[in-house]
Amino acid sequence: MPDATTLQKSSIFNFNNNSSASIIIANASLTTLYTVPPGGSVESFLTNNSTANGSWDFHALAPSSVTWSSGITGLVMNSVLSTTPSIGSGASSSTAPVFIPQRGTSNTGLGGDSTNLYGIIAGTARLTVNASGISTTGTVIQNGQTVGEPDFYKYSIVRTVASGNLTVALKNYEGNDPTTAKPVKIQIGGTIRTITGALSFGANAGTNWANLGSAELATKETDLFYYLAYNSTYGVVPLFGRVPTNNYIGDFSATQTNEKGTNTGVVAFGFLSSTDQVVNIGRFNAILSAGAGYTWSIPATSTILNYPVFTTTTVNQALVNKESNT
Repeated sequence: MPDATTLQKSSIFNFNNNSSASIIIANASLTTLYTVPPGGSVESFLTNNSTANGSWDFHALAPSSVTWSSGITGLVMNSVLSTTPSIGSGASSSTAPVFIPQRGTSNTGLGGDSTNLYGIIAGTARLTVNASGISTTGTVIQNGQTVGEPDFYKYSIVRTVASGNLTVALKNYEGNDPTTAKPVKIQIGGTIRTITGALSFGANAGTNWANLGSAELATKETDLFYYLAYNSTYGVVPLFGRVPTNNYIGDFSATQTNEKGTNTGVVAFGFLSSTDQVVNIGRFNAILSAGAGYTWSIPATSTILNYPVFTTTTVNQALVNKESNT
């Protein structure tokens, strides 16, 4: 630039770069003031002419590779960028700045700061990419299926015995009663059911439950399968059975003392329909005593499986061949 003291204040210079190289604009001391990219144009305004270097204000015009006007729906790049675009300093992750907004809104689009790139919807960074990887806020859907909340499909079966009475509860992945924030989700009959409160069943002493107090089974460790049923009136209902392959309430016996009986007598009392579907979600073992007391106890080899299982414990038996010489 010329000696500013020789110019009038507000003097204007226009630089139109039609070359394939950048133009460097410097002051009288050869200090770079502005670089005009190929195809770019800039106007400079002298704002102070008290020194040779002066003070200059620059206003850039769009290069020929860019289309941007009131008649265009957005910024259109007509060629591959040869320089690296950037966002100005001062942006922070707390504001999730949008520098490529969606048409018609200023708080949805792409944004970034010195460490993160954001995918922003309604002012919230739903997708954040940085050196550590990719993180999301909200539900992630892949191929039509919700992912990203595997803990909600984890659960624990908690079995307790007090005064000979059996109680079996369903807990969330933390071992606590399910809540709205930390529920348990189970697929029953093709539909995901969400459990958000305490859920358990009891089988009190004094009943020959599922014929476990019979002569052949009393005082013996027995595997029982934990089921969940669903009914539109009563919601999710827990129950147990000796058979691992039941699919409907009708597969249980309406008689609690039958070998196919269950803990609640739901069929006998009409709480559930025989066509209500059930799902096997695990297995636990227990002992029921003989006699009129029919009290429960927990085996020394306590076993609880917190996942669907369709077999009982493997029992190894030695065969003894007895030959008789007569």
